[in-house]
Amino acid sequence: MNFLLSPYLLTTREAPAMAALLLGERIVTLRPAPQRHADAGDLRHAARISPSYLGLMESWRWSMPLWTQGLIAPQWAGADPADSVARAAAEIEADDDLAPLREFMHTDLFDRPGELLERIARDILKGGPDPGLTIPVHAGLDTFGADHGLVVARASASSLAQRAEERLMEPLTRVVVPILTQASAEAILAARALLGPRLCALRGAMLEGGGALADAAGSYARDFEASLAAIREATPRDEVRVTHGAASLTLVRLPRAAVARSSLEAAGARMPRAPLSVAPAPAGSAPARREASDVLSLVVRVLGR
Repeated sequence: MNFLLSPYLLTTREAPAMAALLLGERIVTLRPAPQRHADAGDLRHAARISPSYLGLMESWRWSMPLWTQGLIAPQWAGADPADSVARAAAEIEADDDLAPLREFMHTDLFDRPGELLERIARDILKGGPDPGLTIPVHAGLDTFGADHGLVVARASASSLAQRAEERLMEPLTRVVVPILTQASAEAILAARALLGPRLCALRGAMLEGGGALADAAGSYARDFEASLAAIREATPRDEVRVTHGAASLTLVRLPRAAVARSSLEAAGARMPRAPLSVAPAPAGSAPARREASDVLSLVVRVLGR
């Protein structure tokens, strides 16, 4: 089970990010960059000229061991989620069914890489939500996840758009298990190493469902509790204190255009007669592993919050 993680969630270290980093085999996120295939030199230059981008990279410093170990990556199978985000923005501008969303958009912003980098970094840092950015970002991420068979990590509903999106979800499996709710990169890596076989079994059981899920979850929970002391010992002294809690993990299926449809509903717009369809990746990209309309997503909610 490989995850697609919003950069907003990674920055705030919210529960969906912590769950994905612990449970996922690999995690892909949108890494804002000054250009496609940017190297380390390009990123350093961007940080020098963009105060918000520098701030974003500083806020991600804690996660650098996860990038170095290859757990987090900005691309999947040679494809970049930034391209799906740009296509989502272009479709909002071109599709009359999406016309009510255009008042929130920043015209031609996605054609101006320097300004886009500064604005999206600023929005991620403050936790959003500028709908002119968050709508195409999350619509594009859903499309990328559907195209490449990645599970999109989601928080439980709180906003109007999220509650509208929740009504589009088809629940597949649900389980309550302990996760790290606050942890350093070192603690996450230690937990993954200590719980490796249990995590593997839990991933498979979540995708398959049925009676095996309860057994896998129980075995994982027992080993998680037994490993907590060792996980805490792996945390550097100057890092955050390790905390944990029970989390509800619900695997759901969504229509590809769930973000656009829920955003239209939240904006009070009349829904179009035909189902919206955010365009799939162009020919030549990696094939989708599911039906083109499906987005597989994991909704994460820490109990007691």
